[in-house]
Amino acid sequence: MKSRIHLFVLSGFVLALCMLLLSGAMAASNGTGEHTSGRFVVHCNVDGAIVLMDEKEMGTIRNGVLEIDVTATEPHYRTFTVRSPEKSRLLLWVKEGNDLMFSSYGISPEMATNTIFFDGTLPNRKIESAELFLVAPSGGYSRDMVIDINSLMVNQLEEEKTPPLIRTIFSLLFPNYKGKEWSDIFSMDNATQIGFERKEIKPYLKTEENRVAVRDQGDYFQLTNAILAIRYSGDTV
Repeated sequence: MKSRIHLFVLSGFVLALCMLLLSGAMAASNGTGEHTSGRFVVHCNVDGAIVLMDEKEMGTIRNGVLEIDVTATEPHYRTFTVRSPEKSRLLLWVKEGNDLMFSSYGISPEMATNTIFFDGTLPNRKIESAELFLVAPSGGYSRDMVIDINSLMVNQLEEEKTPPLIRTIFSLLFPNYKGKEWSDIFSMDNATQIGFERKEIKPYLKTEENRVAVRDQGDYFQLTNAILAIRYSGDTV
């Protein structure tokens, strides 16, 4: 029996982001104990919506579902897109891992930093929104009241590597060229130990090779999931 990864989409937009792990859906055994095949099951409430993986058309939603067979010999898919009949699209970059970061006991904040690269190029279309979703177990409640306890940096440049004159010109022409940094990210209420963060980062996107860095500055957390969701129309820029 093949195992399945279920992808739930509402009106063309993905909801179950925290469970979107597209690195492989391998399950059926070949008799040697190795998993050789599996299946993506895409649920969507828009019949006629077209499902693409790595820009390859995989099929059309019928009766609210599309099943896609995959094998271990095929390359792993990196992006997942659902194109509605109205031609709006959602492009996802999904990253998973497990990095425990703790800026203490001689470990500097710079050392307790994880940089995530979203390889690839943005579509040459009108970008409507770009949301970044982060999941970090142990990134929620903290008993220590630390200021700027965690930080998120999106496409941030190191200013000291840019000549002052160039910095001035770029600041006038491109106000967001240096990227963006947020402090005190992840939920901090005492109801959960899992930290979630959601940011709109459209103003700070680059046309290709976008990157984000997550830094611990006094407490600890595990960074496990990062998802970049680009919503765009069919209009060419």
